[in-house]
Amino acid sequence: MKKILLMFIAAAGLCAFQVQAEDMNAAMDNNDDEVMTISEAVLLANNSPVMIVGTITEDFGNGKYMLKDDSGETIVIIEEDDWEGMAAKLGNTVHVNGTVNHTDQQNVEIDAISAMVQP
Repeated sequence: MKKILLMFIAAAGLCAFQVQAEDMNAAMDNNDDEVMTISEAVLLANNSPVMIVGTITEDFGNGKYMLKDDSGETIVIIEEDDWEGMAAKLGNTVHVNGTVNHTDQQNVEIDAISAMVQP
């Protein structure tokens, strides 16, 4: 009887391990650097993480840029240390990881955590 009980416990543990591994794989798949459009990003809740790609259409100075894609445009705040050693200029396509910042009910900005100029 003890052997049957031990086999049952071992089998249950193996099943639980398999389910946990599948859950971890699903979570990793969902976090696969999913780029969203600017129009999708600005609809998210305040402080939501975003990854967007767009073209710099205006440089307002002090790390404030207008970034545009096919869906729309938004202001992106990219501080000097977020550029990872790169420099950007008007017309560059930029990949931005950041968070949504609702400055008020009408305006949304993206605060960059990192930004890279696309080749």
